[in-house]
Amino acid sequence: MFPMRVKRFVGKSMKEAVAQLKATFGDEAVILHTKRSRSGPFGLFGRPRVEIIAALDVAPKPTSPPVNSSELQLLQQELREVKGLLASQSKETGPWQSLYEELVAGEVDPKNAKDLLDKMTQVLPPLSPPEEAAAVLKEILAEEIRVVPPWNLAEGTRVVALVGPTGVGKTTTIAKIAANYALLAKRRVSLLTMDTYRIAAAEQLKTYAEIIGVPLEVVFTPQALREALERHKHSDLILIDTAGRSQHNKMHLAELKAFLDQAQPDEVHLVLSATTKTRDAMEIIDGFAAVLPLNRLIITKLDETSSYGMILNACRHLGQPLAYVTTGQSVPEDIEVADPNKIADLILGG
Repeated sequence: MFPMRVKRFVGKSMKEAVAQLKATFGDEAVILHTKRSRSGPFGLFGRPRVEIIAALDVAPKPTSPPVNSSELQLLQQELREVKGLLASQSKETGPWQSLYEELVAGEVDPKNAKDLLDKMTQVLPPLSPPEEAAAVLKEILAEEIRVVPPWNLAEGTRVVALVGPTGVGKTTTIAKIAANYALLAKRRVSLLTMDTYRIAAAEQLKTYAEIIGVPLEVVFTPQALREALERHKHSDLILIDTAGRSQHNKMHLAELKAFLDQAQPDEVHLVLSATTKTRDAMEIIDGFAAVLPLNRLIITKLDETSSYGMILNACRHLGQPLAYVTTGQSVPEDIEVADPNKIADLILGG
């Protein structure tokens, strides 16, 4: 019997436990057992943790017998054929093929789906139970979705602009945010709108402002926007509504940039609907990011779709954190601070 080293590794996540394993045993270790649990009495209320039991063969490697060149060439050819066969089988019916198909069916871009599974194979052996594989995939997926906490308005006035294409719900989203901060958090909120293209837009926001009890100003020029910001500088939060713009209309995007150059907002949130096709979402992100300093993402209308892979695609493509998601038309209820675990559940069909 060859001597074996067996060791237990415990981390807050599978990724952390595997990192400990590789640091101690390298890449030659064999995972014997994995277990998920929680710390604390009876496993309740404690932090999640992952336990891995792994083994390493420490027997000295035997010296290879001499092999002549023709035998070596034959062995190399056979090895290439075996590798090719294994690669072909893995590509067509690999151990995670069903998970890959599930991700793609949920509108996750195929390249993003492959990246997720590549990360999963780094921490899981191929014969892991399906439920273990699904749990690890969810954990990796959640790590891919960067989020930010709600604003801390104790540090002075924060100016936030919402931009995006038409029909994604910017005005309703602004009303929800304003209502939550004004009515629930008891903060001083001001609303500014430069959406003078839709006749009903300003009236809609005016109605919301009256119900919430916050001031609203309609501005028609970049200079007027700067002056309005000065008048409301004592507010904790100033939200700027903008007209919907097509990513293909460079003139309208340039006009939008002229307004925001005067405003110099602390944050510019790109608003996208969850019903948007991934290809269109990528074009929207590229079009707006080429002109504006986008640094947050809001996804609306989660209640109007049954596939959520576009959220991951948009987050990865923009490279900025997700701030809020909205789940309906009710003000102020149907908005949530983005939770990566909830979104991972949605993407995986949970």
